[in-house]
Amino acid sequence: MNIVTYAMPVNVAPPKLYAISLYKSTLTRAAFLESKVGILQLLSPLQSKLVPILGKRSGLEEGFNKKLACTNLDSRWRSFSTCCDNLESIRRSSSTVDTIISVNATEVLPHCQAYIFLELRNTVDAGDHDVTICQVIATGQWKSDRLVLLGNDDTAATPKDATSVLYSGQLRLEGII
Repeated sequence: MNIVTYAMPVNVAPPKLYAISLYKSTLTRAAFLESKVGILQLLSPLQSKLVPILGKRSGLEEGFNKKLACTNLDSRWRSFSTCCDNLESIRRSSSTVDTIISVNATEVLPHCQAYIFLELRNTVDAGDHDVTICQVIATGQWKSDRLVLLGNDDTAATPKDATSVLYSGQLRLEGII
C-alpha cells in the first residue's frame, strides 16, 4: 500500500476512467504494473496517522514493513477475499480472469470511506512518476465489518466532505505534510 501523489477521474461516461500518478522506484508501482489491478482506498480523518507509514516510508527500506507498522497502529490489513461481499461485481466488469485472481490476493485497510477497484489500461512516463490510465471495475463501501461491492443498481454513496474524508488540509494542520 502507498499514498498516491495524484488520483482523479478523467471521464464520466462508461467506461469510467481514472488517472493515477505513481512515484517511480516504489514497490506499489512495481506491483501495480505487474498485476495490472489496484484498489484506491479513500482514507477517513481518523486514518491520518497512517500517512507517514504509507506515504513517507518505502517498503524497500530494510527492516521496515508497512503492514506490521499499520497493525501496530490498530489498522490491521484485511484480506480482500475474506472480508468482501458481492464479488460478482468484479467478475462482470473485469476483462480477464487474472484480474479476479489479483484482486482476491489483495489486502485492504478496513473502515475507509470508499474503495475504487481499478484495472490498468495505459501508462505514460511523466518524469519521476508514471501516469496510469485505469478503468473502474467496481466500487465498494465498508459496512459493519465487511467490504461490500456496489452493483449498478445499488444506491450510490453519499458525497464526502472534510468531516468524513482525509484531505491534505488536515494533514498540513497535523504537520504530516
